[in-house]
Amino acid sequence: MRWWFVGVQASLNLLLVWLVVSLLGGSLASSLTDPFLLLFLLFSVLLSAWCASRLGREWVREINREFRTYVAPAFEDEGRLDERAFKRADELRKTLQTTADKYHRRIGHLSTEKSRLEVILESITEGILVTGQDGRVQLINRALGHLFSVGEDVYGRPAAEIVRQAAVQGAIDDCLENGVESEVEVEIGGGVARSLDVHVAPIFNGEQCVGAVTVFYDITRLRQLERMRRDFVANVSHELRTPLTSIKGYAETLSDGALDDRTAATRFIGIISTNADRLNLLLDDLLDLSRLESEQFRIEKRVCDLRRLIDSSLTTVRAPAESKGVALQFSMEGEHSVLCDAQHMENALTNLLDNAVKYTPEGGRVEVGLRLKGKRAWIEISDTGIGIPAADLDRIFERFYRVDKGRSRAMGGTGLGLAIVRHVVEAHGEQVSVQSEVGRGTTFGVSFTRI
Repeated sequence: MRWWFVGVQASLNLLLVWLVVSLLGGSLASSLTDPFLLLFLLFSVLLSAWCASRLGREWVREINREFRTYVAPAFEDEGRLDERAFKRADELRKTLQTTADKYHRRIGHLSTEKSRLEVILESITEGILVTGQDGRVQLINRALGHLFSVGEDVYGRPAAEIVRQAAVQGAIDDCLENGVESEVEVEIGGGVARSLDVHVAPIFNGEQCVGAVTVFYDITRLRQLERMRRDFVANVSHELRTPLTSIKGYAETLSDGALDDRTAATRFIGIISTNADRLNLLLDDLLDLSRLESEQFRIEKRVCDLRRLIDSSLTTVRAPAESKGVALQFSMEGEHSVLCDAQHMENALTNLLDNAVKYTPEGGRVEVGLRLKGKRAWIEISDTGIGIPAADLDRIFERFYRVDKGRSRAMGGTGLGLAIVRHVVEAHGEQVSVQSEVGRGTTFGVSFTRI
């Protein structure tokens, strides 16, 4: 359009120049009789008309494009384009633009909400399974994928192929058919056995059940704690019953007349005193273990001299070792400083040394050695005792666990010493190890952080 407009302007400028020249050179009448000038004037007018026609067609074509873009076909019935039509077209354009902006913002908001829900869903530690009305998988989260070792390729498959638990599938089917919630508890195998509390709830669209959402709660740790609590209560009851029964029995014997037999009375009173000491030792260990397992328990690490720590522990068990004829051997070259809570770590080492002395026959020996490995110093306590069967090595740190229950009680053990050792060492962030061979002895190792 720009070039047609320039052509029109050029033609009009030529005509204007000609008129000025004619007026200056002579009269207008004489100029109009000049054939050359008349032809030039006619050419200029025709050229201007042709340029104007082309310019008009370009304008109309541009307007038609705008019209088809912003104006609905309803305007075709009017047969013409007037100012009102253009005004309505502009209003329609603005309305469409406003609507487009509104939907763009809404789509952006929905996209943000979708991303937020996906993040929330993936961060939930419970497994989530969403099934459609046909019982096929529509959605799972990462926790469920880890729980059943499946990926996103399960979408569209029946839920029974994922869960493989008849009780869970029955709850889902009942939920889809009757629209009722249900809850079941199942155990799944695999690498590690797990206990799951499964909750199934319907998804309604109006009054129609269109799907079900199933949430899998891993309650394995809870069930383990319940079993530990039951075992603990049973073990404590058993440990208390034996000395209490003995104390009660000998006390009744004394009250029935055994006091008159001084020799028997002295022996019975000694037995009562021994069992009372056993009860007192058991209660002390229970209190120690309770403090170690409480959430308020804190250790205070300080720089400690390793030699002094071991010497103090050896002093505690030296008397029973000498009375039993068990030799204690310890040698360490140089000074070594470690970071630990001296009181609690000394208690742990004393428990290990006490066990070594108890389970080593007369004439045996207990050795305490030092092994350095990087930033760690390992204290190793070895004995020439009866040893521990390989099948029991994984359980000896459990509370009240005894390899030989009768022999352990006869030696005065409570079954809590190694449990206390484990809690103290783990509270320090250190490690405790054990190696043993039946009939040849046992070696316990405790690590320390070197300074």
